[in-house]
Amino acid sequence: MAFGPGSVAQAHTADEFIALAEVHRAAGVAERFLLAAAA
Repeated sequence: MAFGPGSVAQAHTADEFIALAEVHRAAGVAERFLLAAAA
C-alpha cells in the first residue's frame, strides 16, 4: 500500500515534484485518520 501526495510515476525521479495543494490534502487525510484511530 502506498499513501502520500504526488504521483507514484514521478516518485524518485530527477524531476520529482509535489504540488503544495496535494501536500495539504494528504496532511488533512492523515490528521483525520489519526484522530479517528485515537477515538
